[in-house]
Amino acid sequence: MASWLSNSVGYGSGVLMADVTRDDTLDLIYGGWWKPMEILIGNGDNFNTTPVYTSSMSSVVETIQMADLGKENLVWTTDDFILQGGRSFIYLDNQIVDQILEVYRNGVLMNPEDYTYVPNKNWISFGDDFVAGDLISVNYYYCYDGDIVISNWDSGKGNFIYYNTNQPTGMGEEDWSLSIVEVYPNPFRNMLAVRYQISDTRYQISDLFIDVGIFDLRGVRVDGFNIKNLYSGTHEFVWDASDLHSGVYFLSISTGGKQKMIKLIKMGDGFGGP
Repeated sequence: MASWLSNSVGYGSGVLMADVTRDDTLDLIYGGWWKPMEILIGNGDNFNTTPVYTSSMSSVVETIQMADLGKENLVWTTDDFILQGGRSFIYLDNQIVDQILEVYRNGVLMNPEDYTYVPNKNWISFGDDFVAGDLISVNYYYCYDGDIVISNWDSGKGNFIYYNTNQPTGMGEEDWSLSIVEVYPNPFRNMLAVRYQISDTRYQISDLFIDVGIFDLRGVRVDGFNIKNLYSGTHEFVWDASDLHSGVYFLSISTGGKQKMIKLIKMGDGFGGP
């Protein structure tokens, strides 16, 4: 038995789920045979049954897609993944991906011929399986406020574009960024220096709370600390790993919903440092 039922729409056809309301929850866009396009707001478990939007034009909806057709409201971001072995694909955090810019595997830039993706979808498929503990970083543009494109089966009508008339807001949340500039040495023995950057293009960020975490291959946090009252700019800290065994670890820095990770290799015990 279905856990949720919509109101009757006759012969249903095209369906797309996308975050129309910018609340990190998928909403439902759908059409039917000689029906208008409608949008139902999602709550994370199901969807409201009363449409928040109904188009004035009816058609026989075949396919529904979303994209930023004018390229005026794309947002740049980075997703990081610690992967298990035996996989050859990943799903990005944002659903409507406009363009993959760069993919790094363990800090090494990958050749675009080694992976593939479909514009406006949020998956990447790789030619080779991953090894357990691989760190994948993806730089990409995604669509924050998309336009809706509908192909129409009714030969008496053309296809349709519904332009998003919302005031662009996506870039406002991306006016600052967090990045790891340098980690040295790596591999290391006991002491490791980390330089990272907080870049702000609109105003001077102050009083940021930075969480530094170190994780093993199982994803268990084995060490960490906090840094407070930082401003926009480049900062550095030194991590003493003398209490940990040699092996592979992941260092994470995070603040304000942003996180960056890098793979570390600790060599045998002994003095070593930046």
